[in-house]
Amino acid sequence: MREWNQPTKRVPCCSPEGRHDHVAKRKTHIRGSRGRRMADLLRGVDLERVLVVPIDAAKFNPKAMVANYFGDVLAYPFFFGVNREGMALLHRKIQECARRVGAQRILVGMEATGHYHEPIVAALEGYGYQVTLINPCTTAYERSSALNWAKTDDLDLATLGSILAQNKGTDSRLLGGVYSELRMAARARRGEALQCNRLKNRICRLMDGVWREFQGLLVTEPRGGARVEPVFSDMWGRAARFFMRHYPLPQQVAELGEKGIQALSRAHRLYLKRTTAYSTEFDQGSM
Repeated sequence: MREWNQPTKRVPCCSPEGRHDHVAKRKTHIRGSRGRRMADLLRGVDLERVLVVPIDAAKFNPKAMVANYFGDVLAYPFFFGVNREGMALLHRKIQECARRVGAQRILVGMEATGHYHEPIVAALEGYGYQVTLINPCTTAYERSSALNWAKTDDLDLATLGSILAQNKGTDSRLLGGVYSELRMAARARRGEALQCNRLKNRICRLMDGVWREFQGLLVTEPRGGARVEPVFSDMWGRAARFFMRHYPLPQQVAELGEKGIQALSRAHRLYLKRTTAYSTEFDQGSM
């Protein structure tokens, strides 16, 4: 299998040779390094002997088909399982079509759909295929550009095959080891941060209902202007959280008075700004 794809030798871009090679390839092809790799892969090859294998990496029933570079179907769409038998079936179908046409190159690609494509890519790379990953946005754009908004498995496969032939995908690079763990940690952190922001928004809406000036005090300027002076330097700092937990209502803070607030600040090391007292006085006068 590897002799069909013949991947070019990659030189690290950090080395002088790699930087020179990268710049040279970018300047000598209208589609940059990606177009250069595709040109090197197909130059001098009979396109009738180039196979295109699009794969729809679904969760339960992934599907694939085999065609040549011009779109002639060699193996009609078929389902396969993401297990040893299913991957062997996919490999066998590709091999049969390759022997039938005497394939010299094989282009295999699929959408990067969450994590469902990862075991398929790993199994295909184990068989020696070089897999191209396709951004789902590219698939949607390709489908809409053909003025076809229908969505079926077979139409998706045809669209993926067209994208492969046009070289609009990227090389697969499955992360492993510490990089895979880092990606999982980053995704988990992103989810926790999103949940945290949602909770903060809910708290802000509740505080707006019971203490309007809690997030900022409107101060009028002598010349008629106005500005918002924050009551707390940090809305989610120690002092603000203390008052939201123990004194969430302006009436409660107004009963303390300025001296009571200062006593709380010293007792709990809140380091309150003087505008906190002004805010409570404003609320007390407006009630």
